[in-house]
Amino acid sequence: MEDLLANRYQIQRLVGKGTFGSVYGALDLKTKKKVAIKVENITLSPSPIEKEIIVLKKLEGQEGFPKLHSYGIYKDHNYIVIEKLGKNLSQVFKDFSYSLSIPEVAYLGCQMIRRIATLHAHEIIHRDVKPSQFLTKGKTLYMVDFGSCKSFIYAGSFHIPMTEDVGFVGTLMFASRNAHAKIQLSRRDDLESMCYSLAYLLRGNLPWMDADSSKNTESKISLRKSMFSGPSIFEGFPAEFSQVLAYVNGLNFYYCPDYGFIYNSFKKIVDKFGKSNIRVLKKPKKTYRASSLNPRKRSESQKSIRNYIKPKIDTKKIIDTCFCPTEESDTLPEFKNRKTIANNCKVYKSETLHEKARQ
Repeated sequence: MEDLLANRYQIQRLVGKGTFGSVYGALDLKTKKKVAIKVENITLSPSPIEKEIIVLKKLEGQEGFPKLHSYGIYKDHNYIVIEKLGKNLSQVFKDFSYSLSIPEVAYLGCQMIRRIATLHAHEIIHRDVKPSQFLTKGKTLYMVDFGSCKSFIYAGSFHIPMTEDVGFVGTLMFASRNAHAKIQLSRRDDLESMCYSLAYLLRGNLPWMDADSSKNTESKISLRKSMFSGPSIFEGFPAEFSQVLAYVNGLNFYYCPDYGFIYNSFKKIVDKFGKSNIRVLKKPKKTYRASSLNPRKRSESQKSIRNYIKPKIDTKKIIDTCFCPTEESDTLPEFKNRKTIANNCKVYKSETLHEKARQ
């Protein structure tokens, strides 16, 4: 990558590299602010960066999502410029010697479900939820990387149909069981991947991952994953974790999840253990041990700390914007499942999230 992009962004370092592109830390010479730049080859089709641009435009101003600064084509690359964030949760986990306490993981669950609920309220599913897709900045967790996203509402009013043989989407370690079965993904699958992410942060591993990486093929992981239930994955940890996973596994393809129930389950754990020792969004000063399962009595000083978690998620607002059937219909997806259709509703193709021209 050249040192200067579009005659404005001074490339400083390579932050990460993936299958479809690279992420760089850079300096905006116009504003003098640090930014992150993702680039991909212009020949890549469909373009993950084009999906990201569409999603970030829809999420503009929402808490916990990066600000979109600029995007375009420079020579043989597509690029997108977003605000600079901190480390992702995989890196934070490593900083803490792969040992997070129970209330810390529950706290992260509170923030994760808020981000996922917001994304779903905008009729988008992520399809690749995992710890590295959440970045820190201050005390806020940001959701990133929307190249695998898809709209679950098409034609402005219909839920996508449940189809099979769609191909695997996601990351083997955290993908839902439906992803392995090649079933079309929906909101429930983002939540299942979130549960696996939390289990990993609690345990330091997932039971279907073999120490010998050569044995971690898609078919073997799929088989192992099907053998584990919620209680076994979260064995030894508060029951709320396995209860959430059991709830998610029971969701119908078309159903709108109860995000408030999930949030309150995680918040209950945080409240039980206390918030004063939540360190995950702070720089670690030493190697820490995971906390015990015994809940601590909350002191007055602990009760006074109110900035770690917002007291209440606006569940009603999210559900009111998420129009979906409460029971499966024989006529789905032809079943018109929205109460109202806004005049300014954007329309997306089912598979690619590319915007259609307005009529």
